[in-house]
Amino acid sequence: MRKNVVLAVLALLLAGMIALLVARPREPYTAPREIVESREAGVDAAPSGSASASASAAPTPPPVVDAASVVKPLLDRPLRVSAAGWELLAPGVADDKPSPELTIELASAEWPEIAQARLARGGADPQGADIALVPLPELVLGYERLRALDPRVFHVVGFSRGREELRALAKDGKPEPEVRVGAWDAAGRALALFVLGGQGVPLEKVRFLAPSVPEAKGAPWMAQLWNEPAEAGYRTVLSTAEASRLVPLCAVAARSSVEKNEPAFRRWVDRWQAGIGRVKADAPEIARLVAQRQGAPDAASVVDRLGRVELVDAATVASLLGATERAPMTIESLFALYWQLFRAAAVVTAPPPATPPVVATFVTPQAAPRPDAGTARVTGDAGAPVGAAVFVFKIPEGKLDERALATHVALTSAVFDRFVVRVSGKNARAVVADAHARHAVEAQVFAGSAPVPAQTALVLEIVPR
Repeated sequence: MRKNVVLAVLALLLAGMIALLVARPREPYTAPREIVESREAGVDAAPSGSASASASAAPTPPPVVDAASVVKPLLDRPLRVSAAGWELLAPGVADDKPSPELTIELASAEWPEIAQARLARGGADPQGADIALVPLPELVLGYERLRALDPRVFHVVGFSRGREELRALAKDGKPEPEVRVGAWDAAGRALALFVLGGQGVPLEKVRFLAPSVPEAKGAPWMAQLWNEPAEAGYRTVLSTAEASRLVPLCAVAARSSVEKNEPAFRRWVDRWQAGIGRVKADAPEIARLVAQRQGAPDAASVVDRLGRVELVDAATVASLLGATERAPMTIESLFALYWQLFRAAAVVTAPPPATPPVVATFVTPQAAPRPDAGTARVTGDAGAPVGAAVFVFKIPEGKLDERALATHVALTSAVFDRFVVRVSGKNARAVVADAHARHAVEAQVFAGSAPVPAQTALVLEIVPR
């Protein structure tokens, strides 16, 4: 009985569903609108609401960039500069504005030899350098180690001014078979040989010793830095404060690097000179910026070290690189002088390079004005200084001919650029006249009348202006 009731209920439900389906009204089918994307315009072509929504969701195309406005880097890596001391890198620190054209990395080395060793590794090595800022005597001593690079001086950043001192011990009258000189670096050795040679000391008798070795104890001469304490009994004879143009601080690079990356080097020169201007304008602020660099000394020490460097302008650089008429001193002439001094003392034994390692690619030739005839100064009676000499050089007879003597006198006057030179000797007036004719030293070189010892060609007195 229950089974029949269930079947009847299910039958009624099925009949009701069929009736609802039959009675439901039917609406015609409409297909959805197709959205078509325009490849040309990048937006939906259909104007419907759904198409507009799709357009707003589409990615925004990148802005159009003018190819001419894109700055192409001059190097695909940083230009790396190494120097012996943060004071030499101060112009680079002053040039602190990043440039997409050229990125410059600075690295300070404890000794100039380290800066030159980085140059040997090359700028592609993060531990190497494209440019080394070193005293010129260091290049002379290290030239054989770097000969394969064919190193070139392509810029001059300044001069050492009071960094090196030559100190003498009071003599006891006993002659020594050799002249012992305590010296650490090449610049100190150059100063010592320049002074001793000017005193008539045979340079082949000079023997350099590290100041720390026991044998250097009591050496008659010590060439040291200004901040090294002087031992008892020593007095300073001469320093680069007086001979303020004796030790130029040069930018050195491999010849191939200079030629291959000429635009980058030219840009570096421009930026470095701009940095020099900022250092001169506000040295305390630049010293503070330098002191913030890792491994740099404190700001007070940086100010002291900056005071021992004379940063030079573009006109001086042009003169030193031989692009100025009648320049009394060039890097080429100083390089030859150092090589001659070092070879005489057996510090270097090889002959000098056939071609001087100097390029003037990045300087503009400048003409030095030719003054009116300066014959009145040649006589020594008009305009010549009358003060006492602070130092005296003696040039032996037979060592140089008259033309070479005039060149040497002009070079000496350029080395002591804050002094004048009185020239005494048998042919002094002719030598002075020749120096005036060929070099721009009319205001610095005069004929004098000092006593001349036997076997001496000329006596050069260095006199304050």
